Amino acid sequence: MDRLKDKVAVVTGSTSGIGIGIANLFAAEGAKVVICGRREAKGQAVVDEIKKNGGEASYHFMDITDPESIEKLLADTAKKYGKIDKLTRPILTELVDSILVHTKEKITINFKFQDAYEQLVDYIEETKQKYLDEIA
Repeated sequence: MDRLKDKVAVVTGSTSGIGIGIANLFAAEGAKVVICGRREAKGQAVVDEIKKNGGEASYHFMDITDPESIEKLLADTAKKYGKIDKLTRPILTELVDSILVHTKEKITINFKFQDAYEQLVDYIEETKQKYLDEIA
């Protein structure tokens, strides 16, 4: 089970719920997984579980309402691993469900996360192009 061997995966909201399952699956497939969220103790517990099962993982604080924490996540991950290959956003599903409550706060958070997600996608595309240019 090495479908993600040598890939770096950032799993947002991976300190609870479906995010934990995704992080464990990615690690089992060989990815280096970055666990991120606001709760360090829960994030570290996920990292410890992945490592106990032979995977590689690290925790990084991220708050989707704080663009600076998102930028720091990207910069620190790129510095540590040299790239970001995969991004999952299970937290967005929870936010979309919360929007059904029609609270201004949840809608604002959703837009901020979407902006952050687009930043991550742009970063991944730029990084891939950079690596392709270096190889060519």
